[in-house]
Amino acid sequence: MNISFLTLPDPRIKPSGSRDPLGFQTIWVKLGRELVGDNLTTITSSIDNFIVALLASYYSFQEQDEDKKIEVFFKVEQLGAYFRIASENKNKNNIMGITQAQKNYDANRMILGKDGQIFGNQKTSGLWGYYSSALMMSGLINQEKNQIEDNGIQIINKVLTKFSFDEFINKPSIDVETLKRHANSFTQAVGVVYQDMVGIVLNKSKFNIYSMAESFFQSRPEKIDYSEFYEWMQKNHPNEDLTKKLLEIKKIDQTLWVASKVFEFCRTKKDIDITDVASDLARIVKSSELKNIKLKQSDLKVKKFIELWNNKQFSQVIQELVNIHADAMKNRSSAKWLSIKDKKLNVTVGAKMSLPTSIKSIPWQYNYFLHSYISIAYQVYMQGKNYE
Repeated sequence: MNISFLTLPDPRIKPSGSRDPLGFQTIWVKLGRELVGDNLTTITSSIDNFIVALLASYYSFQEQDEDKKIEVFFKVEQLGAYFRIASENKNKNNIMGITQAQKNYDANRMILGKDGQIFGNQKTSGLWGYYSSALMMSGLINQEKNQIEDNGIQIINKVLTKFSFDEFINKPSIDVETLKRHANSFTQAVGVVYQDMVGIVLNKSKFNIYSMAESFFQSRPEKIDYSEFYEWMQKNHPNEDLTKKLLEIKKIDQTLWVASKVFEFCRTKKDIDITDVASDLARIVKSSELKNIKLKQSDLKVKKFIELWNNKQFSQVIQELVNIHADAMKNRSSAKWLSIKDKKLNVTVGAKMSLPTSIKSIPWQYNYFLHSYISIAYQVYMQGKNYE
C-alpha cells in the first residue's frame, strides 16, 4: 500500500555559524553517517516521536488540500504529546513542544490544529520539520516517489488495531478528562510497535551497533550517555572494521577539539598582535598537558593545521584557523568573527574562555549521532518490556 507524501526540506545538515564557525560539521557528519547510518540527526532521539510522526503522516496524506494536510498533521502531533502527558506511564521523554503542551494541559485549554500550535512555528520546529526526513532516510518513506513504504504501513496497521485517531481528527479541541480516558490505550498502541520501529530506525549501521547497545545496557542499568557507549564498544566488540572506525573518529575528534579551543582563545585577543597571541599560546601549551597532544594526520581540510600544531608553529596555526574560518563563513554568506588586520586579531564576535591546562582525557567535541542512537536504544530497552 502506498500513500502520497508531501516532500519536505531536510533540516539535518543545515550549518549554524554560532555553533560551527570553523565548518567542521561536514567532517563529523560524514563520520557519524559511516558509524550509525544516514537516517538519524542530533534531534531525532525518540522512538515515540518516530512513531507519532509516521502516524501524523498517515492521517495527513488522506487529505487532498495542502492546508488540510498540515492541519491534520499538527493535530496528530499535538494529540500525541497530550496523550503522553496524560498517560499513567508518565512517558514524557523527548516530547517536542513539551513546555507549551504542558502549559496547555495544566490549563485544560487544548486547541487542536494550526490555532493550537505547541511551537511558535510547529511546521519547522516540530515533527514535520525534524522527523519527516528521518522517516524517509529510514526507508519508511520512498523519498523519490514521495510514498510511505509497506513496512511503514505495517507499523501503522499494528497501531490501528489498538488505537485510532479517527474520533479526534475533526475536533477543534480536547479536554483533560478525554485525554486521560484514552491516554493509556495510545501509549500501549505505540509501545507495541517499539521493536518493529527500532528494527528499522537503528538498522542502518553496517556495524550492528544495536546488538552491542543491548549488551551494554545489561551491564549497567543506570542512565548512560554516548561517550560511555563509545568507550564500551572499543573494549567489548570483536569487529576489526569497527575498531578502525572508532579509532579514526577519536583521533579526528581530538583534532577538532584542539582547533575549536584555540579558535575560541584567539577570539579573546581583540586587537592583539598575532605574534604576541602566538607567544601566549606557546607558553600555555608548554606549561600544560596540551604539550602532550600530537594530532594525527588525516585527509581533512585541517591537515595543514595539524602539521603546524605538531611543529609548534603557533603564528601559522592562528593564521590557518583564520583561513579555515573565513572559508566556512564565505560558504554560508555570513560575516567573519575573526580576521587579521595589520598583523593584529580583528575580533567581531568575541569569546570568554581560557585554554585548559589540565586534561585527564579530552572531552568529546561532537557526538557523531551516537547520542540519538543510544537514546532510542535505551528507551526501547527500558520501556519496551512494558509492552511485550
